[in-house]
Amino acid sequence: MNVEFYERIWMWAAVGLLVIFLGTIALTTASDAIYPPSHMETVDPTTLGNNPEFRNPTVTVRADGSTESWQSRRPRTWELH
Repeated sequence: MNVEFYERIWMWAAVGLLVIFLGTIALTTASDAIYPPSHMETVDPTTLGNNPEFRNPTVTVRADGSTESWQSRRPRTWELH
């Protein structure tokens, strides 16, 4: 099979980019498996109600029909249609 020189360069460049992208994905997957970001701070579920951040979660409906939910010190708002 006769492949032109510049086409061969583009093919090798594409293969090289794929190797870099897949290597990056594999590296970040392996490093997150070693140090998962969700386990930086553990919470005791038996004493969670005593924590002021989670003591009184509320959901209220406003006069305009939107819903407001207070969880972990910041409001989250949803508009119901």
